[in-house]
Amino acid sequence: MTRSQGSTCRQEKELPSKSTAMAHKNTTEVDSRMSQDLKRNETTIEDDIDDCGSLQERPTKKGKTRQFASMPIDTFLKLNNEPDGEEQLDENEGDIIEEQDKDYINPTETENLDNTLKETTVKKTRGPTQCLKIHARQLEDREQITLDSEGEAIGPTDEAVNNLSKFLGTVARNSDFCPLIYTNWKGIKDKEAIWEYVQAKFIIPTEGKRMVLACINDNWRRYKTTIKQTHFLPYKCVNEMLKNRPKSIPESHFRKLIAYWRTEKVKKMSTQNKKNRAQQKFRHRKGPINFARIRARLAASKKNNEPPTQAEMFVETRQSTKGKSLDEDTLDVIVSIN
Repeated sequence: MTRSQGSTCRQEKELPSKSTAMAHKNTTEVDSRMSQDLKRNETTIEDDIDDCGSLQERPTKKGKTRQFASMPIDTFLKLNNEPDGEEQLDENEGDIIEEQDKDYINPTETENLDNTLKETTVKKTRGPTQCLKIHARQLEDREQITLDSEGEAIGPTDEAVNNLSKFLGTVARNSDFCPLIYTNWKGIKDKEAIWEYVQAKFIIPTEGKRMVLACINDNWRRYKTTIKQTHFLPYKCVNEMLKNRPKSIPESHFRKLIAYWRTEKVKKMSTQNKKNRAQQKFRHRKGPINFARIRARLAASKKNNEPPTQAEMFVETRQSTKGKSLDEDTLDVIVSIN
């Protein structure tokens, strides 16, 4: 939900004609249409293989890790002659999990995870955020969201933006909206249905569509990482993994994820991604608070509402909200800026 550039906020725009027309429908009709669209866009493994051909990795810019092409996990496994996760997995087969892979989650990213890690703890907790009241909203009860000039959510209040952020997290963790059975987010085909469902709960100008889908993408990726960290890596055999399957994911989906994570290609990519993350420096400390709100707040504190500089944004976003001390490298950069 964050972007590195941006300026001041703008006045809220009127809903586009599509949203206006949709406002005359009730929420039940929107949900029904979304379900029909998702079913209509389902394809077979053979169709996906025809589309992907023998492509298993996609080219990336120089210096970046090569990622797998966007496709269903079924297709990936079939292209690589791997067990499909449904019939060929030996539930008692052990799997060696390298110790280095157990650090899969970036330490600073754990602050952004939405309580999902608490699912497997012995202590009783309130569990993941569900936003039941927001999901139950009727069209006339929708909350308005204002955007800045870059299409990022900044208001009208922090509470409204926080509600949207939490709600989008629940959409990303929903197996009907965003199943985890794809190699990456681009594989999920009918994002228009997801956008329409979000519009049924919030009034968001069309310019915010990119922001909404990007936020769901980020949450989807983090959720997938969390599932791997808490329900796959701690166990040595498939049977144990299945016994500790997260209830929010259908067993058929989880079997595919297990088969996918056990492949050598995915293990290799995971190891490389861990090395890349270890080289990252100067990570921000604002958790789920998007940079757009920080930019707007800093601009409002200046004369003529001037946007903050990159140096000002760096200093502001590297300050810990929990009183934790900064690492020496970050402190040195802040001192040199000031």
